[in-house]
Amino acid sequence: MYLALAAEVALVVVMLWLGWKALESKIPEICKLAPPVAGCLLAAALAVMTFERNRDYDSPLAMWLDIAAKRPTNARAYNGVGQALKDMRRYDDALVYYTRSIELEPQTAKWHNNRGNAYYAMQEYARAIGDYDNALRLDPKLKGAYANRSVSHYFLRQYDLAWDDVRRAVECGARPHPEYLKALTRASGRAIDPALANVPVEND
Repeated sequence: MYLALAAEVALVVVMLWLGWKALESKIPEICKLAPPVAGCLLAAALAVMTFERNRDYDSPLAMWLDIAAKRPTNARAYNGVGQALKDMRRYDDALVYYTRSIELEPQTAKWHNNRGNAYYAMQEYARAIGDYDNALRLDPKLKGAYANRSVSHYFLRQYDLAWDDVRRAVECGARPHPEYLKALTRASGRAIDPALANVPVEND
């Protein structure tokens, strides 16, 4: 992310050094002032470049878009754009970038999980489940994917599958929300699994 800035700093340093060497052979007296002057110029150049970079990155979306433009094969950058767009509730746009991150790195579970979360937010639960399935094939310990897949099954009235994912999420260290467990118990007409009865729950 900072390679471009490093290159600019290196260029400034080289230019200052070459200018100093040129003056050294012609005006030795002036060269005594070169080090402090060079330091001031370098500090000023860094300040300007930092200001410009901060202005470019005035939002997560702007930052990740800039990185994706400069590094078009960086899956993390496309995922970052997707996350920023999802936070803005621009779900259709987010899906485009999540999909690109998956195309670039299909073996990264997180990219599938994040696109699943976008589908979940859009209430497209079947598609969300498909992405959670892929994420969990790649990383069977991804507790958030189990939890969200459980809720997706719940909304599709697939209650047995929802209970299975609650159990798997708990096995991975997740803490189910008590209100969700109550809702699933009522909807499924099934008593809570004894193995889950004493599991710590997520508090509000």
